[in-house]
Amino acid sequence: MSQQVVLIRHAKSSWRHDVADHLRPLKLRGYQAAEIMAQRHILRDAMPDIILSSPAVRAYTTASSLIAELQLESGLLVVEPSLYPGDAKALLALIKQRRESRIWLVGHNPAMHELAELLAGEAIEAFPTLAVATFEISQDSHRLIAFDYPKNTEL
Repeated sequence: MSQQVVLIRHAKSSWRHDVADHLRPLKLRGYQAAEIMAQRHILRDAMPDIILSSPAVRAYTTASSLIAELQLESGLLVVEPSLYPGDAKALLALIKQRRESRIWLVGHNPAMHELAELLAGEAIEAFPTLAVATFEISQDSHRLIAFDYPKNTEL
């Protein structure tokens, strides 16, 4: 069985609030980045069967913003505790347990960056906020299809 997996790092969050890490909200710039990325083909060409999000406010809000911008069904969003803070190998095992064909994971660095490199089989220079990496995964291979982020000007 082949799967399309989209790794999404949460949008830019705010440090201005005196709250626990998992409660940090998005900055205005984070919402603006969600609008930008929702217009890009990397997400429009990879509509999900399920969206697994970290329970952290900044990740869940990122996922919710993308759902609203792309006019997806809110029922696609499922909170996945293992995405906070996350571990690349554990997230890969999570993906392999899922039966959906098109999965979005919305989480945090360093786990998203490490998982992207693990799946790509090579170093990825950076995985900035709201970076999106799309992979084709089969039983014995992983292939990076696309990589994009809000400040990418090479479109």
